[in-house]
Amino acid sequence: MSNTQSKTKKKEPPLESMYINDDVFMFYPKSSNKFLPGFGFGEKIKMTHSYPELAKIEDWRKKL
Repeated sequence: MSNTQSKTKKKEPPLESMYINDDVFMFYPKSSNKFLPGFGFGEKIKMTHSYPELAKIEDWRKKL
């Protein structure tokens, strides 16, 4: 590796800054697709997140 490559290589941020443990999803083999992500039984999300792409996946709770 040349000196210019090693100087331009970016360092990854610490894991703690990349992962936030605030949103909770509940899923099990017979989970219902009746509720939007974050609004099922026992689920909680910050209202700033809505997970629209997740909501588009049919039976997403069963697939996790």
